[in-house]
Amino acid sequence: MWPEYQTLLAAINPTVQEFLTDSGSTVVGDLTRAYDAHRESVKKWLERARSLVHISMDVWSSPQRKAYIAIHAQWVDETCKPRKALLGLPNLRRAHAGAAMTPHLMKIMRQYRLAHRIGYFTGGNDAKNDTCLRQLAVELSREYDVTIDPVSSRTREHALQAAIEAAQDEANDVTAANALHDQLRATTDQKSHDRRKKRHDTTGWRSIGSMGKLHNIAVFIHNSTVHNDAWDDIAGKALGLDNITRWNSWFRLLDAAISQEGPLSIFLNQYHKELEGDILTHDDWQVLKLTHEFLQPFHQATLEQQMEWASIDQVLENMDILFLQFKNAKGNTRMVHSIHMGWWVPSKHDEESDRNPIYAPALLLHPEKRRRYLDRHWAEEWRRTAIAGARQHWAKYKDRPLPSESATRLNDNERREVTPYERIKQSMSVLDEPGNEDEFEKLINSPPRPMTTSTPLKWWCREEQRIEYPRLHQLAIDVLSVPAMSDDPERVISCARRTTSWDRARLSAHTVEKPQCLSNWAKNGLIRKVYVAVDDEVMEVASDNDDISGPSSLYYE
Repeated sequence: MWPEYQTLLAAINPTVQEFLTDSGSTVVGDLTRAYDAHRESVKKWLERARSLVHISMDVWSSPQRKAYIAIHAQWVDETCKPRKALLGLPNLRRAHAGAAMTPHLMKIMRQYRLAHRIGYFTGGNDAKNDTCLRQLAVELSREYDVTIDPVSSRTREHALQAAIEAAQDEANDVTAANALHDQLRATTDQKSHDRRKKRHDTTGWRSIGSMGKLHNIAVFIHNSTVHNDAWDDIAGKALGLDNITRWNSWFRLLDAAISQEGPLSIFLNQYHKELEGDILTHDDWQVLKLTHEFLQPFHQATLEQQMEWASIDQVLENMDILFLQFKNAKGNTRMVHSIHMGWWVPSKHDEESDRNPIYAPALLLHPEKRRRYLDRHWAEEWRRTAIAGARQHWAKYKDRPLPSESATRLNDNERREVTPYERIKQSMSVLDEPGNEDEFEKLINSPPRPMTTSTPLKWWCREEQRIEYPRLHQLAIDVLSVPAMSDDPERVISCARRTTSWDRARLSAHTVEKPQCLSNWAKNGLIRKVYVAVDDEVMEVASDNDDISGPSSLYYE
């Protein structure tokens, strides 16, 4: 800290002298002590989790040429409140392959004692995530004698983006299979590289058609301050630019262009010589408007799955919506090639969901859907496979012992003497005896009912559901607490990118990780005290926030 700034602080409050630091190593030491202390609190939260602990992860390369893997957890706590936390942001060195990620995941398992409580993994469509989980299953079995099915609950935002991009890749020799193979498997062979390289100049983009022309116009504005100023004078707001790594960027570009059709026409007229090959005709505008209308459900589906505490049940419902969107648009002759290319993605991911044991149960356990949703919207073969898989998943829970409090309540009733009146009344009851009816079959075959809660998870966390479905209740909490997308680690990455600005290029990987974890824990209400070092002793400064339950502390940055 600058001496002049320290002098100013001391003049305002002389007692601040004992808290001031005069070297960077002191700050790093304080940071490490705070991180170590608060990590113990986060461990206690995880130990008391009522659900399985689910992991989402993503890999990021920083501007300082360091690779990180963000490992994020989500669970339901002992009060049935959903919780989440960043467990680590370790540095991936020398390799990004799945096998290189596994040691970092195993370290997290050891640090937070998660091996026996681990749930499902949410990650992108990259094959390295599957490799990582297969290796993790081997390591967990070897070290903890824990068996997990190395099946990732794949995030569907990448499927939506792949479908959009495939629908735009209709030109020339790019076939549906090749385009989707590039999108879903991220191949790096020379043929794939050459196909992508074709579009890197204006001529290549123009060959795509109306969308390529719009891309060239957006780049023309973006790449020159003179052009950008001219556009700003005409329109008064930015047009934007499509970006392969940003969800829905094409929809946003189309939305901006269509809403500013008049200003864009004026701009094109002003620069008609420079943009001669990219002037948008009447037919081009018609195609852009049709494409905008076609992409709207993709945009909204992504937003729905990005909402706070979005549930895994939304994934298949959104894929069903997109199937219908493709089906309804098949008759559009102007977009038929694009539609056929994009159709392949939902089909591909529907096959993936058949191999994953939680997507169908998530739909069936939704109080507003249940079996009726599948009966109305799914083909018979799909229904049969989905319900059979859900029953297999339920079989792991149906014979579990009842919670101890329920057993205690039953024992109390057994000890109390039953009067003759009560005995006769019980004999006249038409209710099913406890345990005689399968909880899963009872729920899914009941008519759907409107929820009075914001999410199906909150509905299942109610006491009445726990009493009526004592075993199915646990399955529902485990399944519906799985994150629908891997957007939490991506938010962590966005925050870390701001931390590692150009003037902080010398920060070590460990120094980057610790403040990200502390900030995340404080944001998610897991810690509520401040630890500071004074004369080599750690002082504990309590927070005024008494609403946070649990043994943890608040870190304030």
